[in-house]
Amino acid sequence: MRIFLGCLVAMAAPCSLIWVCPALAQTVPQAASNEDLRAVLGRYLSSDIVRNPRPALAALPDLIRRAEQDPRFTYEEIVAARHTLAFARAYDNDHAGGIADLDKLAAEMRTRAYEGPLFYETLRRKAVIWSVLKKYTEAAAIYLDILQREEQAGHSQSALVSATLNGLAVVRAREGKYAEGEALARRATATGLAAVDAKPLAVGDAWRTWVVLLGLAGKSNEAIIEAQRSLKYNEAHLGEASESTVGAMNSLSFMLSEVGRYAEAEAIQRRMIEIERAQPTTQSQTMAIWLGNFGTTLMVQGKAIEAEAVLRRARELMLDVKHPQRPDFMGILTLDLGNVIYAQGRRDEALVLFRTALAELARDAGTDHPSWAHAQAEIGKILIDQNKIAEALEALKLARTVMIKRLDPLDHLRLTADLMAGEAMVRSGDASGYVLARSAITTERRVLVSAAVDPLRSALMARERVGNLMRFARLALARGELADAFEALQLAQFSDLDSAGTAWATQQAAATPSLAHAIGELRASGIGLKKLQAKRTAAVAAADAQTLASIDREIDATQIQSAALFKALESEFPAYVNLVRPEPRSLAEVQAVLKPGQALVVAVPADRGDVISILVTSKFASGAVVKLPPGAVNAWVARLRASIDRGLDAPDSAAYDAGAAYALFNAILPPALDKVARRAPHLLVQAGGVLASVPLAALLTARPRSAMVSGSALRNMPWLIRRQALSRPVSLASLNVVRTAHGISRFAGIGAPVLKGGAAARADPGAVAGLLRAGQGDNNFVSQLPPLPGAEAELLAMASAFGKQPPLMLVGEGATKHNLFSEDLQTYDVIAFATHGLVGGEIRNLSEPALVMTPSTNGADNGDSLLTASDVARLRLNADWVILSACNTSAGEEGAAPIYSGLARAFVQAGARSLLISQWPLRDDVASKLTVATVRLSANGLPRAESLRRAQNALIAERTIKGASHPALWAPLILIGD
Repeated sequence: MRIFLGCLVAMAAPCSLIWVCPALAQTVPQAASNEDLRAVLGRYLSSDIVRNPRPALAALPDLIRRAEQDPRFTYEEIVAARHTLAFARAYDNDHAGGIADLDKLAAEMRTRAYEGPLFYETLRRKAVIWSVLKKYTEAAAIYLDILQREEQAGHSQSALVSATLNGLAVVRAREGKYAEGEALARRATATGLAAVDAKPLAVGDAWRTWVVLLGLAGKSNEAIIEAQRSLKYNEAHLGEASESTVGAMNSLSFMLSEVGRYAEAEAIQRRMIEIERAQPTTQSQTMAIWLGNFGTTLMVQGKAIEAEAVLRRARELMLDVKHPQRPDFMGILTLDLGNVIYAQGRRDEALVLFRTALAELARDAGTDHPSWAHAQAEIGKILIDQNKIAEALEALKLARTVMIKRLDPLDHLRLTADLMAGEAMVRSGDASGYVLARSAITTERRVLVSAAVDPLRSALMARERVGNLMRFARLALARGELADAFEALQLAQFSDLDSAGTAWATQQAAATPSLAHAIGELRASGIGLKKLQAKRTAAVAAADAQTLASIDREIDATQIQSAALFKALESEFPAYVNLVRPEPRSLAEVQAVLKPGQALVVAVPADRGDVISILVTSKFASGAVVKLPPGAVNAWVARLRASIDRGLDAPDSAAYDAGAAYALFNAILPPALDKVARRAPHLLVQAGGVLASVPLAALLTARPRSAMVSGSALRNMPWLIRRQALSRPVSLASLNVVRTAHGISRFAGIGAPVLKGGAAARADPGAVAGLLRAGQGDNNFVSQLPPLPGAEAELLAMASAFGKQPPLMLVGEGATKHNLFSEDLQTYDVIAFATHGLVGGEIRNLSEPALVMTPSTNGADNGDSLLTASDVARLRLNADWVILSACNTSAGEEGAAPIYSGLARAFVQAGARSLLISQWPLRDDVASKLTVATVRLSANGLPRAESLRRAQNALIAERTIKGASHPALWAPLILIGD
């Protein structure tokens, strides 16, 4: 569970209106006896009181007294110093002392009849501390009074007004008024940037508030863009080590996590934690929260061992915190640690931690708190796994009692408890438990469908619900309810690619005014429901039973309205709804559209370590639970990918982990299902979780004689790609989409950028490693990448397969981002890129994957050399096929990230209906053989999946290329759609 720190603390900009405070990141040393008092005082006022207030607290009282006796100091300078001292007290958890200082100062200023911006700044600072203490009415009254007085005085574009608007935005956000808060934060940022007396720290603070409120308003894409801009501003004006800059990194990483771009978030989190560890600080809670978020990011990517160490450190830091920002934070950390250990199969140890969390939450938050109920539910989960059903039912009863009273009926935690209670009832012999479990999953499904107009959010929500969906799928299979299990598995592996198709469909809807209006009504209903849920939370906190009952009635009415709007949309625009919603396809629907010779396998790893697989053909359907030791699947995937990495370095000698390849094949297609699957010439695979990063073509269909195989022996291995063609559907909804015939395809080739690096090309994947470590993501960095001598010939060879239609060729000097956006790409059916691909987080200032273009030579645009995923999403395509012959074009992230994220997601969002993408770096000479052969066979009438299969098998048999039979060379490409 993530805690979003920084944007709504409202105290991240301690500098005054007089002193320029660059937030230095070091403890201020003691002054020499002969040093000028002004210089000494200035250093303390510009010190980093956010991280380390105590040096300023120790020195400022005496320095202020000396300054008051020194005629060289103006009253304004002394007031500024007293402001800093008051905030230093607050940052050291002495909020009452800070308010007392400010009250005393304000009284003195009134006695002097001293009014104006500095007096209002004194009041503003008091409002900031009141806001932290949850005295929102008092804080808002001060902010509104200041704004009115400054407006009357004609000072509407000042740093004070910006900071005041930001403070009011924070108050409104904490009151649950997100839309009002977002508008105020947006205005605060613009005002701060335009102010004559602009203060970078205050601007950064307002920008961070704006980012979090954009996120709370569901505007994920805009939030990420503004977070990136905010980080760039902070780095330029305050430097990398500034607390404000690190806070901006935190905002960006949080928003990336919110849309499921976990490894991009991880790269930024690693950087910010490294910076923060180098700073002296008394704020251990801040580091604990950031480490907690980092641990969660690692956990959702399957990096349980590292996540465990990070979360243990976060708990250690919290032990000394006397005033936690949230009473349940310690318990949440303990719960997260327990879940990481649970994922590693250490059930008894996890149970101890869950019970520890229960005690911590009872002590800190009370037994009526939702987080306490969450801990009870986690205990119930483990007791079910241990077959202690009576104890599990009791724990879940306690959890549900609190959740029913405190949480919305649609809340994920509440539905989780319902699901597990239903499972426990079934295990106890009470068949009615299946009705309760199925009802919980049906509600989860309805929540996902209602989020369909926000595709990134719906994909994230699906990932958060994987555990529930997998538990229900296992329960359904055990009861023989195959259709229920099939739909649950689809939702459990709803991916970024599905959400990209949703976004694409949404943008196409703009061309149909009536459809756009219907979508707008549904979106407005969803926003209304969010507001009501925020009001409900406030009513629960206030123990206002009458208001709570009224709000629940409004929620019910709004849900009915949303359902009616969606039903009308479905009736009038069924094709759109089938594309946009994350509704799973029914088993009967999928069987009806599968063609003869096709088989579909849906396989997802479960939280217990096993894998649930369902195989479907037009006339057959069956499922299986493959029971495996906890962590086995992750270990096999890691071993397989490690052997691929070794093969990239030395394909002619590196050993391939055949044992892991065979084990993963049996996990995805156990023998009972494979008896049917092997008879289908074309196997469609939808794999979820860590299985999404498995190179399916390189799996083995028979037990190898040796666990590790190398050299010529690889040529004769029983590869899955020898047996049948493979592809991954964009979505199951797309299986019945009938494409309009285009006649002769028009081809566009982009790539072979002009680069000035060394002679090493893609034949040496390590050639760019040093550059990546030091890279800045600018044109100078890009120009140092090695050239791709075979890329232009590869594109020309692909173009020759498309008859007499003149191709579009943007190569060499012409392969610029400007030229690409100047073309009408909607007229091309097949578009191919041959260039370098960069993974998000590999280099600084690159938080998303990108394709390398030819850098400009005039220096007019220092960012025009990278075509990022965000750039791709802005393209307008009508392409039946996009071919990405570049390194890592399927990845949005590092490590074993889902292969259908990143650039693949962006191209589908832009309008691509089918993709040929890489799962790891392609060697320049091998890339041309694979892509050109696939394109030519397809142009001659073969299905694309079969064309790729033949190209891969030809390369396996190739004897003129050293190591061609190693999967590192022949298996990187995967077909999405067909």
